[in-house]
Amino acid sequence: MLKSCADIVNVSKNLRNQYGGLFKVFIGPSPRLIICEQKSAEFLLSSQIFIEKSYEYNFLHAWLGTGLLTSTDAKWKSRRKLLTPTFHFKILEKYISIF
Repeated sequence: MLKSCADIVNVSKNLRNQYGGLFKVFIGPSPRLIICEQKSAEFLLSSQIFIEKSYEYNFLHAWLGTGLLTSTDAKWKSRRKLLTPTFHFKILEKYISIF
C-alpha cells in the first residue's frame, strides 16, 4: 500500500523502468495513461484528435467554465483556433527578454 508521495514516486520509477515511458495503470476502476517520454507527451498534447477529457474535468467547470482547458469537440476546436495565433513564434520573439 502506498503511504507517502515518495512511495508513489518510487512505484512510478519502477513502472517506467519495467514498461518504458508510456503505460496504463488503473486507479480504482478508471484507467490512466502515464506518460514519461517527451515524444509521447508532445504527440498527445499537440493532437486535435485526442481531446476528450476525463470526468474529473467536470469538477473544474464551476471554477473555470468551459474554455479551452475543459471543453471538447467543436467548442474546443473553435477556442483553440482563436488562441493558436497568439503563441506563434514571430509574436513571442519580442517577449524573449521578458521571459
